[in-house]
This record gives sequence, structure tokens and C-alpha cells, in this order.
Amino acid sequence: MLLTSVFLGYLMWLAITYPFWIASNLTKIWFMRRLLGASKLLLIKANAVALPLALLATFMTIYVFVFAIGLDVLQNASHSRITILGSVFIFFMVLMLIEWLVLRRQLTFSGFWVAGSLITNLGAWIALATSFLRNGILFILLSIVLGIAVGAINGILITRFGKSKS
Repeated sequence: MLLTSVFLGYLMWLAITYPFWIASNLTKIWFMRRLLGASKLLLIKANAVALPLALLATFMTIYVFVFAIGLDVLQNASHSRITILGSVFIFFMVLMLIEWLVLRRQLTFSGFWVAGSLITNLGAWIALATSFLRNGILFILLSIVLGIAVGAINGILITRFGKSKS
């Protein structure tokens, strides 16, 4: 039965998403602390609110795929993959939308920086999710290390090339 192989693997992917996102954003905010000034606390609070909202949007996406569209995620592997990719995409889009709402006041071309951050975060997360390490605490630690690396890259690029509006 595909329930144990594909759909339950989704739970592990979800378990690596939170540490990855938290490590990535806190590292990026740490590099951007001088550029953001006092609004860095607002960005930290917005990210703290964004995680539960993104999780709710993810569950709503799964609900729509399974019950409204009628995908059989427990028996069909391709339906499981469609549901997983759709829900992960929605998860990252909700997080980036909330980040853009805060950064648009601080940075010029904030949409460009948020889109670049979305692409690098999503690319690194997909590379991590399809890696050979699929279980255990090492997988979660690897997600934290990769999140720190991606957050550092994004933070350095935004700090170096981003222009403050003030």
C-alpha cells in the first residue's frame, strides 16, 4: 500500500520544513539587521505569525486536492506527488507574501528580493527533500544547516545589493 511509502513520507518532509524555514529566516534577518533597523523585530513577529498561517494554507490545499478535486493520495503515487508539491508551493508562497508585506516598506525592489528568496529557499528545500537521507535526526539537522546556509546567502545578497528606502 502506498500509504506508508509516499504519503507518510510527506510528514517527514513537513517535519524538515519548519526547522529549515526558521533557520533560514533568522539567519537572513541577522545579516539584514543594519539594513532593517527597528523593523527587524516586526519581520521576526511576522514570520512567527506566518508559520501557522502557512500551515493552515497547506492543510487547506491538501483538503482541496483530496476532497474537492478528488485526488486519491493514499493509492495513487502521482496524486500524492501533486498534492505534496502543491501544498509545499502554497506554504512557501504564504510565507513570502507576509515577508513582502514587511519588506516593501524598507527595501526598493522588495518583490525582486522576496522572489529570489522564494526561489532559493524552494530550490534548497526540494534538493533536501529529494536527498538520500530520508529519516532520522540527521535529516532534520541537515535541514537546519542548509537553512542557515541559504539564509546567509540571501541575507548577504540583500544587504550587499539591496537599497534602503530611507
